[in-house]
Amino acid sequence: MSQSDVRILVVDDDASMRQTIALVLSKAGYTVVQAKNGEAALALLDEAHTQATPFDVILTDIVMHGIDGVAVTRTARSLPDPPEVILLTRHGKLETAMAAIDAGAVGYLLKPLQWHMLLQRVATAIEHRRSIQMQREQAQAWQRILGIIGDVPLPPTAPPDPEPPQRYLQVGSLQIDTFRREVQDQGQLLDLTPLEYTILATLAASPNLIIPYSTLVEQTHQLHVDNREAYQLLRTHTSNLRRKLQSCRVVSIRGVGYMLESQRDAPDTLSD
Repeated sequence: MSQSDVRILVVDDDASMRQTIALVLSKAGYTVVQAKNGEAALALLDEAHTQATPFDVILTDIVMHGIDGVAVTRTARSLPDPPEVILLTRHGKLETAMAAIDAGAVGYLLKPLQWHMLLQRVATAIEHRRSIQMQREQAQAWQRILGIIGDVPLPPTAPPDPEPPQRYLQVGSLQIDTFRREVQDQGQLLDLTPLEYTILATLAASPNLIIPYSTLVEQTHQLHVDNREAYQLLRTHTSNLRRKLQSCRVVSIRGVGYMLESQRDAPDTLSD
């Protein structure tokens, strides 16, 4: 499939921004349709569904008058052949962006946009959509084959034995029960939010190793963002973790990532 076969819907009530994005995507070879607001986007989605010409990717601003990007995302992702949705937002709108992610968006980009990042994110979204479509087609093909075979028994196949998950993670006096999702530090049960727990468990799985901000966000938020955006998503939660931990500390290697280390093993020079 060529890039011209890829249909992209750009939704933004800022005409200048919308037209610029559409121009960048068109020059990259994609077929681009513009919607001036959320209402127009929903009408185009309905038309595309009726005519069986679905969009592959939607780029939509989050904050718009009337129907916002979150509503557009929910509607798009409820379609039988849903497009991938990428949100566009500015600094200070990350909480709204996370609401859209919960609605089914594949990721978001911060304004002002970097065009190489935009094209890269669109290419990744298209690849993800094609992978899902291929899996669906393979499943349908097997259903047809099994329908032809009928009662002919298939040879039994033994699934590989899954590797048992590790229940306890131990770093110094810190112990994490991954089955119960409980954390004890020096014998005291810690009161952590679900996101704080996920961050801590991810770091504790590789103690004393630096995990890049972006890698950590992939594990905790299922997002693909650069290190700068990832740090903004993590900084408040890691700060809260630092206040709650006693025997370990979360160390930030500026511009790189975080690592978890036991206080007794921590050199004085590694502080942030």
